[in-house]
Amino acid sequence: MSASRCGAGCSPRRPRSHRPDGSPSTLCLRRNRTLRIVRFAHTAAGAVYVQGEIPEAAVGPAEVDRLLGLLVAAADELRGALG
Repeated sequence: MSASRCGAGCSPRRPRSHRPDGSPSTLCLRRNRTLRIVRFAHTAAGAVYVQGEIPEAAVGPAEVDRLLGLLVAAADELRGALG
């Protein structure tokens, strides 16, 4: 929460598991803020999934090809960020 949403001097408390810490799961969720169509998800066990959605009306060879390219690019970018 930003200070503008909760008032001046607000220091929202979040559970330790949700604090930004540079972990792979945190990086995945941060990437979701900038991605369209593609997003990351993770499990409590640490498995990371990349998924994408397109509207049913838009499904066609060109759009599926574009989606697959975005999925690969997002996965490669995250892999590079994790080192």
